[in-house]
Amino acid sequence: MDAATSSTTMDAATSNTLARVTLPNGQAQMPMMPLPIPQTIMQPQEDVISQLHIKLAELSTVFFDSLGCLQRDAPPLDVHRPDPHAMDHIRRTAEAHAQKVVEVAKRMDALIDTIPEADEAEQCATLAELDARSEKLGAELQAQQAGAQATLQGIREGVQQIADDRITL
Repeated sequence: MDAATSSTTMDAATSNTLARVTLPNGQAQMPMMPLPIPQTIMQPQEDVISQLHIKLAELSTVFFDSLGCLQRDAPPLDVHRPDPHAMDHIRRTAEAHAQKVVEVAKRMDALIDTIPEADEAEQCATLAELDARSEKLGAELQAQQAGAQATLQGIREGVQQIADDRITL
């Protein structure tokens, strides 16, 4: 085994991917932040756009974790005599993180490829249908609002009548 290694294991209890880094001196580094694997991705009732949203959040997490780990593990820079072992460790760590980014990006590309192509005329028809439905629902909502206003006015008049009756007693 090399002086600096990186390994990925799957924790079955939590369904998280953990990556451990072994330093050149043989000590194990703290594990990287676990990456949750949302169970909703595997459910067929999710639409493609929602799945893409989840994958984008996962990609953001991978980027964030990768940059944080690279900053955390970066050795102090010695301009006069750089340490080749430390630079080798950083290179391997960066390659491991880059591989994770590539994997998530490939899964996103596969999801993007599953989006059905839509005809412009079909899209226009769908938008016109949605617009008509929105207009109909808007008119119904305004009718309900007018009825609610009338009911509120009746309640106010009733409360005023009760208050007037109590004053005259």
